[in-house]
Amino acid sequence: MKQEVNLYQDIFRPQKKPLSAASIGAVLLLCLVFVTAAYAYQWLKVASLKEELAEAENRNGQLITEIDKLARQFPVKAKSRLLETEIIRLERELESRNAIGEALARYSLENKKAFSSVLESLARRHVDGTWLTRVSIKDGGNSLGFAGKTYASELVPIYIQQLSDETVFSNLSFNRMELNRSADDPSSLDFRVSTSAGSM
Repeated sequence: MKQEVNLYQDIFRPQKKPLSAASIGAVLLLCLVFVTAAYAYQWLKVASLKEELAEAENRNGQLITEIDKLARQFPVKAKSRLLETEIIRLERELESRNAIGEALARYSLENKKAFSSVLESLARRHVDGTWLTRVSIKDGGNSLGFAGKTYASELVPIYIQQLSDETVFSNLSFNRMELNRSADDPSSLDFRVSTSAGSM
């Protein structure tokens, strides 16, 4: 006597437990803490470079003042090649320091704006069933990538579609997406999305 059992019925399929609001909140909080720490590190780094730049500019000013004093105290008819060479070197160094200062100021302002706008948009367009583990912003927001986890592969394109409605993403094109089975949790998927191959 044979008896067949249909193992494809719903009762035999493993049931996926949806993430609770507390779990999603905890993951978002963890992402926010990570992003805040990264931003604080960058801010401290920029502040340190600005201090070094100010010290170098102060030193350059002192050297130029000393050279002017020496030139007034010891006027000579013939030009001093050593003095001219030193003046040229100091002028070039001062120009280089000024360029670095301008670049640092521009870099700091652009990244503050880009960072906050992108994070706000990512949080506003969050799709239940997905959570982010990493965000990368480069070139003042012109190059962007993010990575995360999900239990359903179809949620990632939905997330990307919703992000296209945000102004900060209007000029960006996500042309790279990876979706892989998680090595840590086979029931979940790891995804990576970026505007270019070098964004993540």
